[in-house]
Amino acid sequence: MCLSAGYSQSSIVPVDLTCEYRTDPVGLDVPRPRLGWVLKAADDTRHGQRQSAYRIFVSHSRASVDKNTGDMWDSGWIASDEMQQIEYKGKPLQSDRTYFWKVAVKDEKGVASPFSKTAQWSTGLFTQEEWTARWIGASEVYDPAQGGNKMYDPWFRKSFNLKKKPARGTLFVASVGYHEVYVNGRKIDHPVLEPAVTDHTKRARYLAYDIAPALQPGKNVIGLWLGTSWSIYAPYVTSDKPRTPIVVAQADIYNTNGERMMRIATDESWKTHPSPNKLTGNWGFGVGGYGGEIWDANKEIKNWNTISLDDRDWKKAIVYHPRLTLSAQQVETNRLYEVPPAGVEKRSDGSYRVDMGVNFAGWVQ
Repeated sequence: MCLSAGYSQSSIVPVDLTCEYRTDPVGLDVPRPRLGWVLKAADDTRHGQRQSAYRIFVSHSRASVDKNTGDMWDSGWIASDEMQQIEYKGKPLQSDRTYFWKVAVKDEKGVASPFSKTAQWSTGLFTQEEWTARWIGASEVYDPAQGGNKMYDPWFRKSFNLKKKPARGTLFVASVGYHEVYVNGRKIDHPVLEPAVTDHTKRARYLAYDIAPALQPGKNVIGLWLGTSWSIYAPYVTSDKPRTPIVVAQADIYNTNGERMMRIATDESWKTHPSPNKLTGNWGFGVGGYGGEIWDANKEIKNWNTISLDDRDWKKAIVYHPRLTLSAQQVETNRLYEVPPAGVEKRSDGSYRVDMGVNFAGWVQ
């Protein structure tokens, strides 16, 4: 006689939660994002393990979801073996907010698992009308008749005052050409060569940066450093935008009570100055395409992105009017990693030729 064993513990647990196929994404402009997870075996000795149902909690606060409540969405138990593309079906999401979620599953015996670890996502700006910021750039524009780029990548900065340290503040930044974000001299996040490539004849992609930790009571400054790159790419040229890097950025700053303290947005009040960095050649295929860059140390300005700088001799930014739809970037950002050289050859003139072994975009250190 063979007696079946009773099971009081689920054979599976949900792990590696994703939203729109990313882990804890920020700045999503999807009103009904798709959630997902994978299953991990809780008992390696059991056979035929599978998911028979799931339950999702979504809340506006971590404290709420940690109590196994879903004030934004409680899916209830859904009989399903699906683990991907589970569309959010809760209350309408708001722009510039963070939401927390977790999931539990039932196994092939109908035994419920513990809830997963809490995951989260944050929203971007859902409509074009929510953008009050203006596109800005420098006055210098690329002239292909010159045979190569002559523009130095521009810096931009904006000073402002806060009565107290904020609890929350997300800066949304879209640019034609690359950008980096600095607050009070501190680089925010560590992506490189962003935003990702998109068709700039129609659209610009924005990224979200959490700037609240870098803000302080009193005087603050936000710095933006643009890179020429795709702003001069011939196939993306249109009559409504200049062949120079441009940027639009906006942040609402909130206190601990959830009240908006102020809005920071790019406009003609921002200051600009050429940086020491310049793209060589042009940005395209053929001779001189995607060249390198030149650093002119004579143009260095110490602490250009800090409150200590006197920017009275900086020029006012130029407002431009490109007809571009703003959408959140939907892919992971580029990150630095190290590529060791395949070979180093010393040449007769004293220079070195370095073979990296692969085609890549990066910097020599």
